[in-house]
Amino acid sequence: MGTTSVRVPSPRSTAVTRDGSNHPREDTVGLWRIRTAVEDRPGGLAEVVGAIARHGGNIVGLSLHTDVAGVIDEFVVDVPGGHARAVRAVAELGPSGTVTAVPAHRREVGDDVTRALLLTARLRADPNRLPEALADLLLADDARWTNLTRADESGDTDAGTAMLVPVGPLRGVLVRRASHPFTWTESSRADAWCVR
Repeated sequence: MGTTSVRVPSPRSTAVTRDGSNHPREDTVGLWRIRTAVEDRPGGLAEVVGAIARHGGNIVGLSLHTDVAGVIDEFVVDVPGGHARAVRAVAELGPSGTVTAVPAHRREVGDDVTRALLLTARLRADPNRLPEALADLLLADDARWTNLTRADESGDTDAGTAMLVPVGPLRGVLVRRASHPFTWTESSRADAWCVR
């Protein structure tokens, strides 16, 4: 079996390969956001969930995203004592072998719909805080107002790690996340919030 790397999008993330090389350090962080494509067949998701459980992981959140690669499953997993073996097992099961694992925070536990509703209520009270709300919704590193009439402000970023969300004919919100690219689902969520 060939070596398939697990994506390393930022210094906060981790990577492993199917053959066990490039071992990630075992952090004391218990919560991890693990994102991977799951083979679209009966039992595919069950195998991934079983692999996580066999390595001591407890899935506390799950969301599905669509993207150019197909369906991307994102698990928030509590893995006491280290996550490397669980991530390696997930990489072995995925059709592409590509897995992203970044530390997660307790505030990320829960479903996306509830988080979106709570943020919507907060946004209704103060609409000018849209960039902050979008950053919270998309778990982004940064979000700020931008003028759409200027040249591209995204700068030198990896493909998919910056997203411009139009808010009107002249301005938008530039959202950045270094850890992993935005999916089509996340783009749709952001656009739905900014319906003009």
